[in-house]
Amino acid sequence: MNMFHKVVVALDYSDFSPSILDAAIALAKITDAQLKLVHVVSLEDGSGYQPLVYAGGFYSLVTEQQFDQYREAWTKFKKQNLDKLEADVEAAKAAGVSAESCQIDGSPGRSICEFAKSWGADLILMGRHGRTGIGELF
Repeated sequence: MNMFHKVVVALDYSDFSPSILDAAIALAKITDAQLKLVHVVSLEDGSGYQPLVYAGGFYSLVTEQQFDQYREAWTKFKKQNLDKLEADVEAAKAAGVSAESCQIDGSPGRSICEFAKSWGADLILMGRHGRTGIGELF
C-alpha cells in the first residue's frame, strides 16, 4: 500500500528548486505517486514585477504607456515561469513519473495549501527558500 498518491511540489525557482524537484521525482518513483508542480506568482516572489492595482488617485501617476510596458513585463515574467514549469514536467515524465503543472496568482502559503486541499494531495513538498534559524523553523 502506497502512502502517497498525489504530491504537490511547490517550486519558487530559487536555488533550492532543482533539489526539491529531484526529491519529488525520486519519491514519486518509489510510491508511484502523481506529481503536480505548482508555482505561485506573488508580491512575495522578489520578481520586481508586482501587479498594479487601481488605487484611486495613485492610478493617475502612471501613464498609459508605462502601464502597458509594465503589463508586458509582468506577462513575460509569468510566461518564463510557465516555461520552467513545463520543462520540469517534461523532466519528470522523462524519468517515468506522472506529472502536470499549474501556476497560481496569490499568497504562496495560502495558495499552495488551498490548491493541495482542492486537488486531494497527500503531501506537499517545498524548499526552504533560503531561510535559516527561526524563519526556517516556522
